[in-house]
Amino acid sequence: MADTSELTEILAQLKLTRQSELSQKDIYVLDLAVQHSDSTEKLLAATSSNHTVRLFNFGTGTLKGTQHVTAHTDVISGIQFGKAEHHLLYTSSFDRTIKCWDTRTNMKNPIQTFEGYDETNNIFTSFDVNSNDRVVCAGTEPKNKHSDTHIIFWDRRQGSLMGAYNESHQDDITQVCFHPENPDCLATGSTDGLVCVFDLGQTTEDDAIKLTLNSESSVAKIGWCGEQKKDLYCLTHIDTLNVWDTQKEGEDVLELKDLKEVLKGDDSIDYLVDCFDVNNRLLLTTGTHSGDIRLLDVSGDGPSVVTTLAKGHNSTVRVSYWDSKTCSLVTGGEDSYLCLWSKDGQLQTPYGTVSVAESQHTPSHGKVKSKMKKASQKKSKPY
Repeated sequence: MADTSELTEILAQLKLTRQSELSQKDIYVLDLAVQHSDSTEKLLAATSSNHTVRLFNFGTGTLKGTQHVTAHTDVISGIQFGKAEHHLLYTSSFDRTIKCWDTRTNMKNPIQTFEGYDETNNIFTSFDVNSNDRVVCAGTEPKNKHSDTHIIFWDRRQGSLMGAYNESHQDDITQVCFHPENPDCLATGSTDGLVCVFDLGQTTEDDAIKLTLNSESSVAKIGWCGEQKKDLYCLTHIDTLNVWDTQKEGEDVLELKDLKEVLKGDDSIDYLVDCFDVNNRLLLTTGTHSGDIRLLDVSGDGPSVVTTLAKGHNSTVRVSYWDSKTCSLVTGGEDSYLCLWSKDGQLQTPYGTVSVAESQHTPSHGKVKSKMKKASQKKSKPY
């Protein structure tokens, strides 16, 4: 594990390397994903509030192609690259579809479309693809207060439905997150305040659920962290943070309930964004509504601000992604900007070293801000 001084040195060197504008006004960056690849030409995908997707070269910030992809007809609720097949890109939407795209093509049409059971709501609020790309999983919201919330599974290769769980959550599924290495391990979070961990190798939903954890508030983000990714973090919509050890029956590792009250003055924050690991230390991305980003180390005796990233955004930051291979951070916000922060403002690319001095403000051309089983079968093994 990196000590505090080493961690501070790594993050203190982050500088603005690239700023790309995805639209001219009123379009938010909703989510982003980075290709799981060692290639220096790997892609970054960003979704926007006008239901479109655009692809960029991760290092240079240049657009792949010239047009945005009109991926869905309603809110895009998630985006992921394939974990094993890196050229595949998946998007989920409130339009009741999950689509798979081949980034080697012009992406005019998806190569697969996944739809749910007739009896479920199929407004997909979150989704993920497991570590070997064999299973796609999505969460829904209930049709009404008397109906069930479902976690639905598909065979990615066949494009066929596998099954669904409907007993573990009572409200909207806000997060679906597979373990980065174990393809059978799944975590889900909901507005009911619960975070559940499943072993999908089991036959029934009752057998599959291994942990039920209570965040005491609506779940906003979850993710795997720590050594061997055995810990699970949870951010809530009221800006609290929990970390649990999933190998010790959900034992509390960390609980922070009042960060906004603790951090005052120059360290003050308005909201929490997401978490990421640096050498098995947990970092928390936070922000101010004026666009400043504060990175907090929350692995020590108390939360501490490691560095502040300024002059990249001018509004609320919605998403962040830490790329461990390049030690760089990508952020997207309500100002329509995608910002890349890297060591000393430099990033190695196939075209040489990109620095903030060489970086150009590059606006885009278009408005893109950068059948249910019967009751007896509902709890069957999803695959």
